[in-house]
Amino acid sequence: MNINKQQLLFFLQIIISAILLFFIFRKVDFLYFGQLFKNPELGGLIIAFLLFFLATLVGSFKWSLLANNIFSTKLSFKYFLAYNLIGGFYSIFVPGGTLIGEGVKAWRMSKKANMGGRLYLSVAIDRIVGFVSMGVIIIAIFIRERLLWTDSVSIVGFWISLFCVIAGCTLLFIPRLFNAILEISSKPLKNLFFYRYILSARGYMKDYHTKPGIVFFAIIISVLSHLFVAGAIYKISESIMISIPFSLILWAYVISLIMTFLPVSYAGLGIREGIFTYYFLLVG
Repeated sequence: MNINKQQLLFFLQIIISAILLFFIFRKVDFLYFGQLFKNPELGGLIIAFLLFFLATLVGSFKWSLLANNIFSTKLSFKYFLAYNLIGGFYSIFVPGGTLIGEGVKAWRMSKKANMGGRLYLSVAIDRIVGFVSMGVIIIAIFIRERLLWTDSVSIVGFWISLFCVIAGCTLLFIPRLFNAILEISSKPLKNLFFYRYILSARGYMKDYHTKPGIVFFAIIISVLSHLFVAGAIYKISESIMISIPFSLILWAYVISLIMTFLPVSYAGLGIREGIFTYYFLLVG
């Protein structure tokens, strides 16, 4: 039986997820855990559901803002909402995690809207805006929470986030520096297959650089979306009588979201749970 590279990667991701989940859950008292879910506070769960849905709406609005107002595509909001949900589905249930989900939603919507490269770029910019907003959140929480100052993993996360914010803001708001970096890197990259896509993106980026206010507003919306999701997780934990500081939930959620972009495990399984477990243990 011949096994291609994609099948091998799929099997490796499942194995990695299984190993990570085994080490995470091997000491969990499932009887106690089940007791917590026997009588959850229904009001908190309803609020959590509404916050998750609101985060989806806000995230879809952010993408439509970056696409419609920059490129004047005039696509209906329902398309952005529908394909955002499709991307989320692929992120959860398809090998490759969030990275694959983002690619699939751009590919499917570009076929529907017949826009090609520009819509792909709007997805890429949407992700860059997301990374900048996540970096801002991580930096703000790290400065506020002294508990994280003595944790080496958190310190590394802080410096990586600082780099992401600086790099993202350079790309989005400083066209001269962005073009200078492209000029410097053009020689070593010009023989690579994706170099022509970089050149196309460079031309389209002019539309973003001429409207920095919209991009800045998108970053604010992105921060709001992350706050809604973290708020939903907080309400779920509160409804089952688990007390965890909101700032730590927000920190763990954002870190896990960044890590699930790496196609290491199957749909981020094991990575996400491991990060939450690690930081919740810091609280005790």
